[in-house]
Amino acid sequence: MFNAPTLGTVSKHFHSFRHPESYQEFDHDTFQLLPDEITDLDHSYHLQKGMVIHDRDGMGYLSYFYEDHEGTAINALERFFLSVYASVERHLTCSLPANSLVPRAAYHSSTPSKSIFAIDLFPM
Repeated sequence: MFNAPTLGTVSKHFHSFRHPESYQEFDHDTFQLLPDEITDLDHSYHLQKGMVIHDRDGMGYLSYFYEDHEGTAINALERFFLSVYASVERHLTCSLPANSLVPRAAYHSSTPSKSIFAIDLFPM
């Protein structure tokens, strides 16, 4: 979390293994073993595993960069805590009655993203 490499270095790491054949994509059978999220506070990014859709539909990591209402960048620590809260919220919805949790938008409005960084690992 504190000594993570830059986004470019993380992206190069995922594509560093050279296969002996012509297939040079990430091994999709090991995708579930990768971390769900990668956060770095120094470079302020928060990568989340999921779908990466651009010129092809793929799986990989996305990092969204947001600004608050004053135009100040929302840092990775805040994105990390929001993701932890989302995990707790998903767990609670399994054991609590329906509609017993206050919707997140009621106390933390989402803002449009300023930019996106994607690491495309393999096609879907």
